[in-house]
Amino acid sequence: MADQDTAGDTSAAGGQTTGKKAGRPALGGQGNNSVQIAFRVIPAVRKRAKEVADREGVSVSQLSRKALKQYLDSAGSTK
Repeated sequence: MADQDTAGDTSAAGGQTTGKKAGRPALGGQGNNSVQIAFRVIPAVRKRAKEVADREGVSVSQLSRKALKQYLDSAGSTK
């Protein structure tokens, strides 16, 4: 059985191995890991986030990462 890190994706046409790992690339660049955070919001918040993201030319995920980072930076150090 192939290891997840070394197994290549297979294309739908013919099952050829592409040599690429499955899934999205890490946010921190090659060799760095990223973790997923998921949370729920009311529809009005999602709608506003989508409107702002569209206006800024980014995804809602990118907007959310930026907003969370800015909030945490302004909250200061907890050390």
